[in-house]
Amino acid sequence: MEQKLLFPIFLQHIKDTEQLSNATLANYMNCSEGSISLYLSKKSLPSYDKILSLKNSLSNIEYKDIYDYIFNYFPIGFYHGSRQGIEGEIDPERNMGKTLDFGYGFYLGTTFKQSSTFVAAEDEGKDRVYKFSFSLDGLKCLELRDIRWVFFVAYNRKKIPDTPENANILRQIRKVISQDYDVILGPIADDKMAISMDNFFNNRISYGQLIKCLTQLNIGDQYCLKTKKACDNLKCEVVYSCQDDGLRNLIREYAFEAVQNASKHAEAINRQSDNGKKFSELLKEYGKKPLF
Repeated sequence: MEQKLLFPIFLQHIKDTEQLSNATLANYMNCSEGSISLYLSKKSLPSYDKILSLKNSLSNIEYKDIYDYIFNYFPIGFYHGSRQGIEGEIDPERNMGKTLDFGYGFYLGTTFKQSSTFVAAEDEGKDRVYKFSFSLDGLKCLELRDIRWVFFVAYNRKKIPDTPENANILRQIRKVISQDYDVILGPIADDKMAISMDNFFNNRISYGQLIKCLTQLNIGDQYCLKTKKACDNLKCEVVYSCQDDGLRNLIREYAFEAVQNASKHAEAINRQSDNGKKFSELLKEYGKKPLF
């Protein structure tokens, strides 16, 4: 399993993309050319102020913001962010009992951005982002893309009251769960969607407004691996680590700003007039007709 530190990757990427010399990079980072060589060779790692200096310099000379370098370097794939690292075999029942979108399972996201910001709060130096190869061949899969996604997430987040009126919905969802799917996949609703999800479940916005927020944020998809058979299809390609090289601070900064911006975006959408159905209305509607 290959292990890589993030900063040397991005520094080399910036250097190649913008065709910068070591001297220019050293000037932007307020350090020596020798330090740049050490950073690129992974024999030394810069402090946060050096990376912040690079970020500010790139912005000042109208190059891409360093966040773009960090996140756009990685293609769409299968990523897993772990705050404590993965030890031993992957256990699909590791999250049993937690209120996760698709229930217990081993989760993969399709973007490095989402996986890395998920673990950005970790300060012990154990956080890792794992890149996997993964195939759905031979696996029993359930893909949720429409109103079923909303109800399935609501069920797993315990947002559907266990009342006679909701008996039909709950029965259908539990029947789906009992079918032992290997993989359940659909959109991610992470911290950037928190306000919108809360507003929807509390009948402050409609289903249409919720989906509009989700679509415009474009966070990516999540794959929940429910069985050992599914986990056996995983092959770890690379493990990425920040190792206190300053990128953790920068990614944490991005994560905070992203949540703040998403909240403002959600508030703007929430203020727009919409005649779509609220969650309580959808519960009534699908309490009397098929959902799955």
